[in-house]
Amino acid sequence: MDARKKKLLVCLMLLVLALAGFHALPQCDFTNLDDSNYVQNNSVMGHGISLHSIKWAFTTLHGSYWIPLTWLSLLLDAHLYGMNAGGYHLTNLLFHIANGFLLFLLLNRATRRLWLSALVAGLFMVHPIQVESVAWITERKDVLSVFFWMLTFHAYLAYVENPRRSTYLLMALLFTLGLMAKPMIVTLPCVMLLFDFWPLGRMEGSSTREKSRHFARLVWEKAPLFVLAAIFSVLTVITQGPNAMVGLESAPMQVRLGNMGATYLIYLKNIFWPSRLAIFYPAVPDGLGLLKAFSWGALGVISALVTIYRKHAYLFVGWFLFVGVLFPVSGILQSGLQGMADRFAYIPVIGVFILVVFGLGELTRRFPVAKIPAILAGVAALVVCPLLTAKQVSHWKNSITIMEHTLEVTENNWFAEQVLGSALYKENRLDEAIVHLKRSLQRHPDFPPTYNALGMIMAARGEYEKAVKLYLRAIGDGAKAYQYYNNLGVAFLKAGKEESALEAFKQAMEREPGSHQVHFNTGMVYQQMGDRRLAKLYYHKALELKPDLLDVYNNLGIMAIADGEFGTAMQCFQQTLQGDSQYSAAWFNLAKLWAAMNEFEKARSVLKKVVQHSPRDWEARILLAKTLIALGQNPQAKSQYEAVLTGDPNNVEATQGLEALLRLKGDK
Repeated sequence: MDARKKKLLVCLMLLVLALAGFHALPQCDFTNLDDSNYVQNNSVMGHGISLHSIKWAFTTLHGSYWIPLTWLSLLLDAHLYGMNAGGYHLTNLLFHIANGFLLFLLLNRATRRLWLSALVAGLFMVHPIQVESVAWITERKDVLSVFFWMLTFHAYLAYVENPRRSTYLLMALLFTLGLMAKPMIVTLPCVMLLFDFWPLGRMEGSSTREKSRHFARLVWEKAPLFVLAAIFSVLTVITQGPNAMVGLESAPMQVRLGNMGATYLIYLKNIFWPSRLAIFYPAVPDGLGLLKAFSWGALGVISALVTIYRKHAYLFVGWFLFVGVLFPVSGILQSGLQGMADRFAYIPVIGVFILVVFGLGELTRRFPVAKIPAILAGVAALVVCPLLTAKQVSHWKNSITIMEHTLEVTENNWFAEQVLGSALYKENRLDEAIVHLKRSLQRHPDFPPTYNALGMIMAARGEYEKAVKLYLRAIGDGAKAYQYYNNLGVAFLKAGKEESALEAFKQAMEREPGSHQVHFNTGMVYQQMGDRRLAKLYYHKALELKPDLLDVYNNLGIMAIADGEFGTAMQCFQQTLQGDSQYSAAWFNLAKLWAAMNEFEKARSVLKKVVQHSPRDWEARILLAKTLIALGQNPQAKSQYEAVLTGDPNNVEATQGLEALLRLKGDK
């Protein structure tokens, strides 16, 4: 079999492995951990690919990153799939498979060791620690940036083989595109230097001085790439804001160093024994001095050994690829709430796999008797890993399943309790949600999203005063999260405090001018206050931000009826029902329109469908009774009033309507 056919065979095998591990991924849903912020509640996604959305992608700092390429990718998905999570998952998986192919071709091109390269790529594709980067839609950043990481490396190999300015410019362009997807890949020039040592062998020399000269030349060769990496590193720090990084007063350097050593060992444990993987790991607890000292001792010993035995260069390169690429997110620079994350290992695991796989290759070369056991070990890994990956993917079915799994495999995980409580609220499992949110507060009493979630539960129960207090606790001294002010405004609106609601929505709009929900809610306040001119103004702005906002069309139709603009009202309700044929409120309002136009037969036909669909919709039954009276069908009208009073004996409008009907018949 020639080399080309062997490569195609390996790629086919890698595809089968990936599908074995990730076949259930397209059936998974969005999670309520950032997916809502990136996609579901992001009004720009409603535009799909357009001039407006493309401009937004290149100018926004949404999510505290400048990642225009990631936004363009998600916008294209929104254009193709709408809010079907399966499509987004499929795109993530396709990028991951492409990354596996590119890694295999890269290693094979650099080492000329086809089967060892195939094994490294296979482990990269189906190791369960990779699931988070692939299954989490928000982490499109990972798979997309690494796609360009791989392409940049291929361009670098082409440049090494035939140094041309055009090839270098292509390499710099691909690196820039990768940084525009996620700045995590800033360490790529350092990895190139490692590959210069092995397998490219570009640091050869007969003396230390000569080797140093070669090294300096190779660093200078990559100077433009280091400049790009520095620019994007500074840009990331700026876009994340002054409060993104945890200060030394909160986490002293000695604490960070201790945690960093322990974190490296935990990553190694998760690579070699991938059990109890979670979407969120609490920070390494204080104390554990002996464990942290041991971790640094172990890391030091490994680093010394691979340096001493650097004639086995794959050991040196594999180890320091793992250590170096992981370094920026190892805890030395702390941001966010997590102590570590599986997604941070998406590239670093390549180093460990190189170390192990090429180590086995060297072992079988020197000791042929070990060849069969080594092959069996490789095959076993490629059989077991897809099974473990498939199991891990199953936990990503939805927000509830992933957080329940996280709580099973971690301890004192207040953050998972909070996210699970919020997910249960969205499923209307309010009592269960409260239990988890209160557990979260017991362990971390100063986390605003927990108070916000409890506020939403109180609002769902109609306890608006309690909801207001909880939202104000979430806001504290001036929270940046516009959602808290938006929720506060809704609670004020439901409690009949329109002026307070307007002030809350004003605060929300200042923090997020592009929120369609805030504009819609502001329109609702003005509609409730009877100011239809301002209500229409805000409703139309909401439609500019999210053209398929059906509630807006429904409310505009209601106001058009009040203004006697029956033609406009008809268009609004038809637009609503075109978007959702099961929108019962729009059907009811359409029936009110027919009745206002004295088209009672049409109104009766629509109302019968509404009542059939929602038998306990008393308002629809009362309107149906009035319509039937207008059609002279008094016995049927009497039946509708009686049905209302059977379910709601204290319904004043039904009581008065029935009494008037009986007086009309003269048999009160």
